[in-house]
Amino acid sequence: MTKTANRNITKIQILGALVALAWGVTTLDIYFYHHELLQFGILPRDPIGLRGILFAPFLHSNYTHLIVDTIPFVALGWLIMEQAIANFTIVSLICLVLGGSSAWIVGPAADSSFVYFIGAAPLINGYISYLFALYYFDRRLWSSAFEALAIGCAYWIVRTNLPAIELAIWPGSILCGCVGGIWAARLVYRK
Repeated sequence: MTKTANRNITKIQILGALVALAWGVTTLDIYFYHHELLQFGILPRDPIGLRGILFAPFLHSNYTHLIVDTIPFVALGWLIMEQAIANFTIVSLICLVLGGSSAWIVGPAADSSFVYFIGAAPLINGYISYLFALYYFDRRLWSSAFEALAIGCAYWIVRTNLPAIELAIWPGSILCGCVGGIWAARLVYRK
């Protein structure tokens, strides 16, 4: 088996495992826990809500939300792994921690219309901004930036058609994820 084939199998295994985990958790939450697992999302400015930084990307309100997050997650994750599989790990961890903690800091306080940040939006937006920022630092990667633009536009079109509650959390899902992606691009580019 060639080195490229082995890399592709590794990419499929990593992305497949993460997607399977998200689908499994969502299915358990919907059918067995009746959305009680959503309490493990990010709860802004509440110490117990910090646990959501690790769990939020695997929690989704329904299958529509899960599908909207799965497709760009896989496509963008694959693009990042094309550079190096280690980059995917670095970028994911930075976007997860920085995006999640920023959402915890700047997210709206819990009230009757919003409680928890859930979903992979901070990761996805972090991946998009990572690819654009990496292009800014290294102009040879123009195709990755173009692909990120196309995926980002498609993601935004689908995302804006979800209920308004999804758009109300833009500081955590877009802004904070993008900050994480830019910071990750700078770190990876220096390597």
